[in-house]
Amino acid sequence: MNKIKRHIKSIVLAFMVLSSSCALHAAPNSLYFMHDLPYKMYMNPALQPDSVFATYVELPVISSTSVGLNAGGVSMYDVMQPSADGLVPVTNPNYQGKDEFYNSLKNTTRVNTSFSTDIFGFGFRLKTKGYLSFNLSLRGSVSAGVPKDMFKLLMYGTPDADGVNNFDWSLTSSTLNAYLDFSGGYSRKINDKWNVGGRIHVLTGLASASASFDEFGLAASTSQWTLTNRGRLQYSIPGVRFALDENGMITGVSSDMDASDIIGSLGGGLAFDVGAEFKPLKGLSVSLSFADLGFLYYKGNVMSSNGEASFDGVPIENLDEFTVNVADSIGALFADGFTYEQREQGFANMLNAKMYIAAEYKFLRDMMSVGLLSKTEFNTSFVEQEITLAYTVRPCRWFGFLASYSFFSGGFNTLGLGMTISVPGINLYVVTDYLPMYYSAEGIPFRSSALNVQAGLVMTFGGRWKK
Repeated sequence: MNKIKRHIKSIVLAFMVLSSSCALHAAPNSLYFMHDLPYKMYMNPALQPDSVFATYVELPVISSTSVGLNAGGVSMYDVMQPSADGLVPVTNPNYQGKDEFYNSLKNTTRVNTSFSTDIFGFGFRLKTKGYLSFNLSLRGSVSAGVPKDMFKLLMYGTPDADGVNNFDWSLTSSTLNAYLDFSGGYSRKINDKWNVGGRIHVLTGLASASASFDEFGLAASTSQWTLTNRGRLQYSIPGVRFALDENGMITGVSSDMDASDIIGSLGGGLAFDVGAEFKPLKGLSVSLSFADLGFLYYKGNVMSSNGEASFDGVPIENLDEFTVNVADSIGALFADGFTYEQREQGFANMLNAKMYIAAEYKFLRDMMSVGLLSKTEFNTSFVEQEITLAYTVRPCRWFGFLASYSFFSGGFNTLGLGMTISVPGINLYVVTDYLPMYYSAEGIPFRSSALNVQAGLVMTFGGRWKK
């Protein structure tokens, strides 16, 4: 326990640094404009593959694996500055531009990570107007909310040496979700101008945990530091349950469960996608869709804490040593200073619903196109938006190339790229919205606050090659 406490600061900084160099949401927005692939149907169920094949088959892992993370606009350069002596962390007094960085922070910096991989999938045409598709995939996400006052303590310590320094951390939050998604979708051409479609998802929850606070704050003076904590943790993780003693103190984590207990901790849920596509002019299409409208329900556990605890003041001669001591003391309070209550209670997690609005114009016999996509993601506590501009080139029937730029997360430091190679029986692809453009001497994308990538190989059958 003591070793863990001593390294809390290092873990926090590493988490901030790693999250600043990785990516946003697992499915890149640029997939919407890659026409020889089935994945745009998972963003808008009204769309149909433009490729010549009549049937596609997705194989486990190799057909689609995507990863992503977004650091809420905070890049590695913001928390670790390169210098002649190496990287300078934001906690170091030699860090340059500390005030500018702190003032640029939002009240909460949200770090979102995601992962998905296909287990199996296939799709095929129904006569000339319909397209039916099925998919089974594994999806996971981890997110955290870091309040601005957390940076304040790490960066400035306790500047008021005579009074009380107050830090409000009540916006701190974290969420973990992992689930299986089995879905079936159908797209229908109503006429030459309209396509409509829908998809239903049957969900099996594998693990879920989320923590939030109604009150979480630190009052620090030279003589005494007081931590107030009124929080809630709800979780359902197979084989995991916190063990409490008669006084409500955490004594460990119990994992002595049989198969029935593990199966009983699995969640279940449903979700829906709906979409439409309109083609008012030759070469021009406009589309709208709503995806992931649904929830997951778990028979889980809820653990709550409500208390106040204090420890002696911490010296501030050295800021790095100061933050180590603070992390050590706060970690001790959570382990030994608070009492907890735990009860079995079901809870529901809403999926992050998404709205896609897109327009695309194809020209030169569909060899080129320009597209604009707006993606809005709705969380229970916040809304995120991204706008992606894409340009695609298909100079021949077996090769396609895409270049894109995403405005809100790109920060003029990334560029989207995609490529497809289509030959009879195989469609190979790779795509990203946030390819870093600037790297440190060590090869680290230190100016990027977002990065994502999806790649795979899809089997295709039937159809005819276009001339």
